[in-house]
Amino acid sequence: MNHWRERGIFVKLARRAVNQANYNKNELSTLKIPVPEYDEQVVIADRIRIVENHIGCLVKTRDCFHDLFRTMLHHLMTGQVRVNEIDVSEFQEISKE
Repeated sequence: MNHWRERGIFVKLARRAVNQANYNKNELSTLKIPVPEYDEQVVIADRIRIVENHIGCLVKTRDCFHDLFRTMLHHLMTGQVRVNEIDVSEFQEISKE
């Protein structure tokens, strides 16, 4: 549909009436919309499913890290975990570079 819009077909087919564009069903039905072969559609659908599954796994991982961060922050802020003995000299050397 974007292809036809970019070529200005919809503007040419539009009939203006009261701030609204109307389209003739018969004129629109003559537009050919390319559709891939069934086998190609199956391949595309499989790849989309794989990507969606991967996104789902990444969202679960993000949520786990978010929960871990909130838990660790709570432990630090309530004093359940102390960080007095952490050697931060390594971090200071990295920040100078």
